[in-house]
Order: sequence, then C-alpha cells, then structure tokens
Amino acid sequence: EWKAANILVFPNPSEGIFTIHFGNGASATEVTLEVTDAIGKSVYLYSANQVSQNQIQEMDLRQLPHGIYFLTIRSSGFTLLRKIVIG
Repeated sequence: EWKAANILVFPNPSEGIFTIHFGNGASATEVTLEVTDAIGKSVYLYSANQVSQNQIQEMDLRQLPHGIYFLTIRSSGFTLLRKIVIG
C-alpha cells in the first residue's frame, strides 16, 4: 500500500525541474504522472511500467510559464495530488 508521506516532490517551488522520490513502500506497476494547469488542462504526462521504492524520477517543466500547477500521481487504486509552483 502506498503512503503519501513516502512520496516527496522537490524542490517546490522550482525553476521547472522537479524531482519525485518514491520512498519506502512506494513500489507499484503502471504509474502515471500528470501535471495540469490552473484550469485543468494537461501540460505533462509520463507513464512508467514499474516504480521501485527509493526510485527517483525527474520532471522537466521549464517550457511551462511560471505559475501554480497540480501534479497527480496515479497507480492502481492510488491517487496522490500535489500542488507545485514554477517560479
């Protein structure tokens, strides 16, 4: 079972490069990372077949305008929503 506290997103705010650290207990298959803007439009989508605990995933969002975005991390039966800021 995933625990939200074991998934870190940093630095936040950032200039556009975000690191996602999947900590202990965060192994899963078929994980999707989606970033949406303030009006809900999808601006970034990444899918992985497998995520292991202590895995690091980097997101490069430097092409996006500064502002507030929402990162949704989905796996089977699990959804985590985090607010991220590009500034």
